[in-house]
Amino acid sequence: MSRADHFTEVTEQNQRRDIYSDFLVDFSVHPDKNDLLRSTNENAVKRAIKNLVLTNTYERFFAPNIGGDINRLLFELATPETAFILKKRITDVIIDYEPRCRLIEVLVQPYEDENAYVVTITFQTLNRDTPVQMQVLLNRVR
Repeated sequence: MSRADHFTEVTEQNQRRDIYSDFLVDFSVHPDKNDLLRSTNENAVKRAIKNLVLTNTYERFFAPNIGGDINRLLFELATPETAFILKKRITDVIIDYEPRCRLIEVLVQPYEDENAYVVTITFQTLNRDTPVQMQVLLNRVR
């Protein structure tokens, strides 16, 4: 094995073991360690995806383009066309702003009677081989 091949192999192994972690939103503290609690790997990416989807454009002051801007669509009639636009916006925001995952599929199921949507997102984190599935309920607040 050449030196370059060994370096490539070691680098690929290290990339698979990377641990993604984010602080919890409420900044909870571990009772014994007196340290901030974290969500790691798939849970951290799930939380980040949910935050991206629920963020509107111009909501983040120093990054105004980040967000799915889907709240406006929730006040439209729950039709297949609206579900298609939601799917497109959610797909775009995840691909553009979440580099820790590879998006596999986004399914949007409209519930016309409740004016709500159930969004099922299937993705794979870059450090794992197994796909992860999450669901987000989108309904209007008012």
